[in-house]
Amino acid sequence: MTTAALDQPHAGGINKKFLIGGFIILAAVGLLVMNGLSTASVYYLTVSEARTQLRAGGSDIVRINGVADLSTVKYDAQNLNLAFDVVEGGNRLPVVFHGVVPDTFNQSESVVVEGTLNSKGVFEARTLLVKCPSRYEPVVAPSS
Repeated sequence: MTTAALDQPHAGGINKKFLIGGFIILAAVGLLVMNGLSTASVYYLTVSEARTQLRAGGSDIVRINGVADLSTVKYDAQNLNLAFDVVEGGNRLPVVFHGVVPDTFNQSESVVVEGTLNSKGVFEARTLLVKCPSRYEPVVAPSS
């Protein structure tokens, strides 16, 4: 064999490099997708589940679904602080939220709050989502 033949890269060696590089890229993309799905797949806790599963002062970020008790609403518009209770049956959880309140909050059927339970047992919401009444759904004309 000549020295020129030894200096030539083997075609199989190049394919192996591309194959290994492609596998590493696919593995990295797969890990990113799985991580994104696991954080986005947080389900809603009910108020009673939140009462039993969350510990005060914990750092677990969860979503809680319930009905906002509008008789407990206290809103400081100047500082954008909202306080209210979320209820489910006989269970009640005080919530505080700092931010702009959705326009449909007072007509909501239910709310979803995302945040943590502070050391005083008050849920500090960083996100407030409102489920609007069904009157916003399209009306189907009756058949004649």
